[in-house]
Amino acid sequence: MDTPKAASHGWRGILVGRDLLVTNLSKAIGDGESTLVWKDPWLSMDEPLRPVGPMQEIHQDLCIADLLCRRTTEWNIPKILSILPQHLPEIFLIKPSVTGATDSYVWLASKSEMYSAKSGYYAATAVEADPPLLRKSYHPKLSLVSKTFRSLILSTELVHARFHHKTQEPFFSICLQLPDRPRPSWFTLWVQPDQVEKKKATFVQVPSSSYAPRVPLLIRAVGSDVYALRQGYPPSTVMLVRNRENFLWSKAPNMTVARVNPAACVLDGKIYVLGGCCEAAAKSCWGEVFDTKTRTWETLPDPGGELRFSSVIKKLEIIGGKVYVTSNEGEEDSVYDPKTRKWEAIDWQL
Repeated sequence: MDTPKAASHGWRGILVGRDLLVTNLSKAIGDGESTLVWKDPWLSMDEPLRPVGPMQEIHQDLCIADLLCRRTTEWNIPKILSILPQHLPEIFLIKPSVTGATDSYVWLASKSEMYSAKSGYYAATAVEADPPLLRKSYHPKLSLVSKTFRSLILSTELVHARFHHKTQEPFFSICLQLPDRPRPSWFTLWVQPDQVEKKKATFVQVPSSSYAPRVPLLIRAVGSDVYALRQGYPPSTVMLVRNRENFLWSKAPNMTVARVNPAACVLDGKIYVLGGCCEAAAKSCWGEVFDTKTRTWETLPDPGGELRFSSVIKKLEIIGGKVYVTSNEGEEDSVYDPKTRKWEAIDWQL
């Protein structure tokens, strides 16, 4: 709200104070119960950042507590990847309270995070820093220059560099399902260089990789490392890995065969991956195990045609040092013993 020309000196002071709070307050996450994901500033302790869209209507009143694992107060990685994948790096730097403390506001203009008249004065009189040299609104046009430029704009390295240099920018985007295209397309606003002051913008389509459907990940943790398997089509052999304290993914050794929606579990520092492969590959490698210490894959023995099935595995879990596999029909349930390397049929549902 602009200050009315006839506003009194006191009212003008109140509005200046309001603007000062808006630009210098952020939420420190405790239990996450009182902080709204899309409406409160909570993504950074350096500036009041909120997530940028697109936002689904069912998530508009989501609170931070909904992104936490209820028992451990750690971040719920799969849920974040499904709702806020673009903000995973910032979120992982935030440490929620382990004691159940409530959320609180912090004053960003002071190292103590507490407001003082001195810090308020300096914040009010500070000169605004120079903006980034290349704004995101120019990315759509720049991506048309060459394939090299396009790859750079869509690279994760640029995202990480912006994060480290604190040059992230909120931007407006919209997803449209056009009648002549098989999948939705993302569009954003592009401001021509000579129209910046007039605030005139053109609606342009963003580079394709940034509006392609995001591939969901199946996450499994081993010690201080987090491993991820690609889900969905097309089939993939890719497995990613990163340290819990780092938000940068790197490629781990590929699986032996390409899989779609495989099941995975962890036992004794090893990741067991089953199912999701084509019928031809299933006969030789329906299941395999990854040793995180030696970083090598080993094919599991074939359970046989009676126990091996092509449908999605309903449940895969560890009980008593053995791997139990549950099928949707319940007629092909089995158990694998890593010590004897043998499969056995079971006739009860887990």
